[in-house]
Amino acid sequence: MKLSDVSFKPYPASFLYVEIASSTAHVLEFGVTFLAIIYLTGAVYSAYFYPLCKFPGPKFAAASHLPIWYHRFTGNYIPWITSLHARYGNVVRYSPDRLSFTSASAWKDIYGHKTRDKTSNGQDPRLYGSYENGDDDISTILDDARHGQVRKIFAHAFSQKALKLQEPLIQSHVDKLMNRLRATVQNSSRENFDICDMYNRTTFDIIGDLSFGESLDTLQTMPIYLGSILSIVSVYPNLQKLLAFFTPGATKQEEEVHTYTAEIITKRLRKGRDAPDIWNFVLNKENHTLSLNEMHNNASAFVMAGTVPPATLLSGLTYLLLVNQEKLAKIVAEVRQLTDQEQLNCAVLAGLPYLNACLEEALRVYPPAPEGFPRVIPQGGNFVSGNYIPVDTRVSVPQWTINHSPSNFRDPYSFIPERWLPNTGFETDVKEAMQAWSVGPRNCIGRHVAYSEMRLIFANILWNFDLKLSEKSQNWIKQKSWMLWERGPLFVQASMRTS
Repeated sequence: MKLSDVSFKPYPASFLYVEIASSTAHVLEFGVTFLAIIYLTGAVYSAYFYPLCKFPGPKFAAASHLPIWYHRFTGNYIPWITSLHARYGNVVRYSPDRLSFTSASAWKDIYGHKTRDKTSNGQDPRLYGSYENGDDDISTILDDARHGQVRKIFAHAFSQKALKLQEPLIQSHVDKLMNRLRATVQNSSRENFDICDMYNRTTFDIIGDLSFGESLDTLQTMPIYLGSILSIVSVYPNLQKLLAFFTPGATKQEEEVHTYTAEIITKRLRKGRDAPDIWNFVLNKENHTLSLNEMHNNASAFVMAGTVPPATLLSGLTYLLLVNQEKLAKIVAEVRQLTDQEQLNCAVLAGLPYLNACLEEALRVYPPAPEGFPRVIPQGGNFVSGNYIPVDTRVSVPQWTINHSPSNFRDPYSFIPERWLPNTGFETDVKEAMQAWSVGPRNCIGRHVAYSEMRLIFANILWNFDLKLSEKSQNWIKQKSWMLWERGPLFVQASMRTS
């Protein structure tokens, strides 16, 4: 038989499709199985053989990033990490490459200055990064030497000496708040209003004046448009890419804010040295090395950082006092012993013990930044609270959790300002565990301004008004957090003081 005599019948098309589909399925099955084996092998290694495997914590969290992603995404990170510390102790491994600490010594070990025997821990480059213009602000600079240079340039603008010059400016905005509250009371003292919004606008106007050299008057006219998500972006510019993917509208708004900031800063710089604001001190600094972009970036950062923390703390303090009437009566009596409103100045208020104890206790119970800011262990490793930590480990102190640890504070879930006063039975409290403004070379540069404006705002409110918490805000403090608290409206009633 010749080959030409043989007839070949082609496979039916359906048979070919089945063969191709079957082959594809086998390839996919093999690929999925291969990836699953790789993932499981990595998870087992991470949980049981990785250098951090000796630290206590849930094995699933040690094996995978999924738990931390889930709890951060749902806003439940704080209760989760707090429950882990309650179960496992002062150090917890809560992710393959992350450790959380609630011992007081961890503050300096993680965030403190470098020493002859220790290299400082760096900021996490996954979270901090440059702005779209290619430059940084004081909070996002990764290089420690450059950060030190920039901080030195701004240090005088946030000093006690500068604060004395800035006090009339701050007081002018406090006066506007008092006028706004009086108008609200006169219209109807029985109506509830959102005092949280009042605090947001006032602190924004104050830091805006200090950062831009002119008042933005959001308390009087312009609606405030800076949401908490913009505050997060200002701290973590690398989140802009994620934000752009999920909420392009919010990113556009953030770009508009930054453009507006750049324009108003350029306008301020043309004026030269004519006001007790931040830029007056910077311009007086000979041979400063800030580029124009860095000035724009830092102005944006100061506005964000100078608005949210003090407004958050004032909101929390208001709530905590209104649900603790005995404490409220004490602080009202202390403030109203000042017979003249002219006495409500920075120097006098800094000397009121119960007012300052209330501020400290509010910072402990309701810290404006409740979560921990991570640092990365450098080459050679470092010791944290007596534990050797290997290179590239992310370490942090969650503020809310350390502040509510029974090993640090007696009766930690109660609002007790007396713990910050001498001879009140709280001498065993580990006070240094509470570091609301962080420690070390990157602690909050504006803390003195924040304390002064919070004292001025709150003392003026207590001196002029009686406050009552609205029924619909009874559970206000039960909030989720996404790096910052998700603050809702804090509704109160106000009336002119009766005594």
